[in-house]
Amino acid sequence: MTAGLKSSAFVTLELQQAAWRELREKLGAIPEVHRIALVGGDFGVILLVRAVDNINCAGSSSTICSPCPDCWTPRRS
Repeated sequence: MTAGLKSSAFVTLELQQAAWRELREKLGAIPEVHRIALVGGDFGVILLVRAVDNINCAGSSSTICSPCPDCWTPRRS
């Protein structure tokens, strides 16, 4: 575990396949996103989000879950 990062969340997104490079660039620019993985099944991408506390983790997850119509749609269960 990285020092000082005490809160983690997995976030799933539905990926527009043609937008993978743009998605990778946009999500890679968010400091709290530590891993981006393509997966099969009901969604296309899973992210590992890590932050100093639950409030910052939730804020980062909310930023990520703002849809980018040309790129991704957040998964809602």
